Amino acid sequence: MGGSSSTRRVEFHDPMISITNDVADRIEKALDSPDKPSKRKLESEDDLTDLYHNKIKELEEKNAKLLNARVDEFAQAVQEVEKKFMNSTGSPVCQDLQDKVFRCYTENHKKTLLCSPDVRAFFECVERARANALMRKG
Repeated sequence: MGGSSSTRRVEFHDPMISITNDVADRIEKALDSPDKPSKRKLESEDDLTDLYHNKIKELEEKNAKLLNARVDEFAQAVQEVEKKFMNSTGSPVCQDLQDKVFRCYTENHKKTLLCSPDVRAFFECVERARANALMRKG
């Protein structure tokens, strides 16, 4: 790899670990970065635990802000969709034929084919109403 072969000993609790100077420098740079603690060597397990708890707290706060932003965006999108589509509900069409089909099915629940003429009339009425609505919009 062409790096320096010199090593530095760093003590972590009881065991001794040998690392290269490059690795030690990268660790120190990482500790010096703005979102990391300043160049302090983590002297105990409590320091490390505190560091992770603080980092988790920061991430949770950032996540909460992002979540709130997304919830607001979603609510706004729902309002826009409702404004576009919910107000365009029309009055029922062919209500008398729909009632007739319902009565037929209720009275002939075991002989539903007897209701075919009523269903056909209702279907044709709905199709005419749809065609008329499209012609008015077009």
